[in-house]
Amino acid sequence: GGGSAYTPEEGEAKLGRIVEKYFAEQREFMSSAPMTSVQDFCEAQRVFDRRMNHDFVATGLLKGLEERTLRSHGRHVPLRVGARSLLSDLLARSAGPKPGAAAVEAHVVSLCWSRAFLTESLHLPPHLREALPVHCNELEWRDGVCEGGEIVRSVQDPVDKAELMASLVRRAKERDPGRLCKTVFVGDSVGDLLAMVRSDVGILMGSSPGKVIGAVCRGCGVKVVDVEPGQSLSCLSGLREAELGGLVFRVGSWAELRAIFEEEGLVERHPRNPATVLCISGSDSGGGAGNQADLKTCSSYGVFGMSAITALTAQNTRGVSSISGVDAGFVGEQIDAVVGDIGADAVKTGMLATEEIVEVVASKVRAHALRNVVVDPVLVATSGDALARGGVVSAYLRELFPLATVVTPNIPEAEALLGLKAGSIQTTEDAARAARELHKFGPRWVLVKGGHLTSTSVCADVLFDGDDIHVLETDLVETSNTHGTGCTLGSAIACGLAGGMGVLESVRAAKGYVTGVITSSRDMGLGRGGAQGPMHHQPLVRTAAGPHLLSPSALRFYAVTDSGMNERNGRGLAEAVLAAVRGGATIVQLREKRASTADLIEQARVVVGVCRPLGIPVIVNDRVDVAIAADADGVHVGDDDMPLEDARRIIGPLKILGASVKNRDQALQAQREGADYVGAGACYTTSTKSDSVLVGLEAVREIKEAVSIPVVAIGGINEKNAAEVLALTGADGVAVVSAVFGGPDVEESSRRMREVLSKVY
Repeated sequence: GGGSAYTPEEGEAKLGRIVEKYFAEQREFMSSAPMTSVQDFCEAQRVFDRRMNHDFVATGLLKGLEERTLRSHGRHVPLRVGARSLLSDLLARSAGPKPGAAAVEAHVVSLCWSRAFLTESLHLPPHLREALPVHCNELEWRDGVCEGGEIVRSVQDPVDKAELMASLVRRAKERDPGRLCKTVFVGDSVGDLLAMVRSDVGILMGSSPGKVIGAVCRGCGVKVVDVEPGQSLSCLSGLREAELGGLVFRVGSWAELRAIFEEEGLVERHPRNPATVLCISGSDSGGGAGNQADLKTCSSYGVFGMSAITALTAQNTRGVSSISGVDAGFVGEQIDAVVGDIGADAVKTGMLATEEIVEVVASKVRAHALRNVVVDPVLVATSGDALARGGVVSAYLRELFPLATVVTPNIPEAEALLGLKAGSIQTTEDAARAARELHKFGPRWVLVKGGHLTSTSVCADVLFDGDDIHVLETDLVETSNTHGTGCTLGSAIACGLAGGMGVLESVRAAKGYVTGVITSSRDMGLGRGGAQGPMHHQPLVRTAAGPHLLSPSALRFYAVTDSGMNERNGRGLAEAVLAAVRGGATIVQLREKRASTADLIEQARVVVGVCRPLGIPVIVNDRVDVAIAADADGVHVGDDDMPLEDARRIIGPLKILGASVKNRDQALQAQREGADYVGAGACYTTSTKSDSVLVGLEAVREIKEAVSIPVVAIGGINEKNAAEVLALTGADGVAVVSAVFGGPDVEESSRRMREVLSKVY
């Protein structure tokens, strides 16, 4: 502002020294702070925080600060995804409570020095902004200018926050003496810890605690417990009462926080938003690769794809004829616009044609603290045309690789990045060495794609996690329609990460997806004989105009739920399904014979809510009505259930239809009547389905040979016999129940099964 005691340069330098001093003194404070109790620690923290506030005000840096400047900066603060919608719904409930339902009071408490800045940063509509009680410090304003550089102090430290919460409860009880009050405090830092442990339910936001709050919790004996799916505030409050020591609950996102309030009935159930992926890549006018392939992949996965275009190319099946650059600054503006509003659960980078664009993208990844970053270092098109200029290789290694969750170079790109001669990488052993060398530049994982290796009959990709090498193989598909395979693979990995899958699981799923796309596209003839034919991204969707192209890879690991097994192991449905998917299940069937229709619909919605953001199809067993009501991806019917033709008419052309069969004739009939796949068996005797008929492996093999739709082997399959089943029947996948849900650790059981299957496919 005009009244500042410093020039901008002097102020910036002084601020830097103050910040450096703060962190140095904070480290010293943490080394000697009392850890006898949270109260003792926070009393010491109070002295430290107040001294730091005094020292900062004494610098005079706040003199001349204008309120309009703070408001402007507040409008550009990115909120975590889901924060605004939950706060808005809680405020709406506070303003208009439902008769007979619990009332809600929502407050925002912060150590911030400006109410104007804080309210703007919440991005609420005016009527809610005015209704929101905000408790924070405030600068001393005169005509919109902080002339004296002073602060009106009201919430300076952890003790202030806890005492404020207690006073709010007292006021509520004074207004209604008979009122039962329960307090919930949501925070993300050590300054919130005292209020959290004093509340009925204290919730720590973030998938993992920060170093400071983690150290204090351990030192003071505060237990941090993850919230499980399906738990309500009342449930958490009961757990808190039963715990003798300090206990806080952790959620990884605002979506998880919202689910707790939904279970309590304090906010309406919110339609689950899809996972989001930002695709930073060049445009391919031919539609085969680049941003077009990225977005098609996102759509197939059920993920919401967004764009930041880095270059415009004129290309078709014969090659790239021209490239028009995009200003690096504008690339950054696209990223800011998307992330500042919608957010991004994962990021995939493709063609970054100049050193300046690489640097801008890296700076935005850092500025927005973007996670799940998949870097596909595109240097050359499939046709051999160069897509990057000088300096890009060093910029990748210097700027983006240290920020990457996984990098995905192909063989020529790996050679270029490492300065090797073309043709140096000939074998999977060479690729493994290259992966280890590239890992030294900072990415968490390195995937060297083996499509250019000519010494094998399979596509062998090498994945390195810093410790172990994983060689992931799929059959090579003979076709020239492979334009955009690298873009598609990188985007598919990003989709998996965005949905919550691990890197290894995401890469495996992505390889299966790409293989399915290539297979379904191999006979296409788009273009006039060009060498780089495109792929058609249809495996996970149906079109009314043509046959449903359900990717066989989606059926490889078919997990079928069992409520009895979950009950015996003390876990909920959502927890069990999420663990199965994380372990590697590629499709989930909800099978429940005992539930009422209403309960079954609710269960189906729970499973869809878990699986859809991860791109995992959900099938409902037997009940066409439930599949439609819950918007599941399809239904599976038995030979004594609704006729397939009727089921197809009801669910329409856009849903998956599966059928159980026992012999060749039933399978052919199911195919004629519109089934997208059949479940064939039972292969072995099984206790999970009392009416199953043992048909054996030979009958399943005959079914596989007779039909052109995918076949899933069913009945008594586990990790010990799955490989034998696949080898002797040729089935596209296996359905398992007790092998996944029968034990105490669903994720580990699923992971072991996936390991067995990965050796076959």
